[in-house]
Amino acid sequence: MQSGPAAILSMAVEIRCIDPAKVHLIWPMVRDRIAKVFARFASDTTLEATERDVLAAHQLLWVAWDGFEAVGAVTSAIHQTPARKVCSVVVGFGEAKNLPQMFFPIIERYARAEGCSNLRLSGREGWARVLKDFRQPWIVLDKDLT
Repeated sequence: MQSGPAAILSMAVEIRCIDPAKVHLIWPMVRDRIAKVFARFASDTTLEATERDVLAAHQLLWVAWDGFEAVGAVTSAIHQTPARKVCSVVVGFGEAKNLPQMFFPIIERYARAEGCSNLRLSGREGWARVLKDFRQPWIVLDKDLT
């Protein structure tokens, strides 16, 4: 049997959007790992702002569970611009390589159901290598959902 991050996905990983009414129970399980992302990578936002938005239901929290352990999480927010409605992935972490391929199809379905025309994220350049069907117009990756 494998050990390390690849082994994490050898068991059933389930991705769930956390009910905003219950997010205060789950946020403490992922907060420290999200804090490490903010500490390591430059961002236009902060852990405190993200926490405030998640707890106020301005951002959704999506968690990848391997049994009772959170092995990944992302937050998302919907924004109405003058030209379109966009779902943005704000921040995330994952302990296995293929978590993005697990998260993004689920978030894409949610974004489409909410009437979003684009799914967007900004972050490390490495995302462009993993998310092949996204494009990088600046330092932002954008996927047309129409």
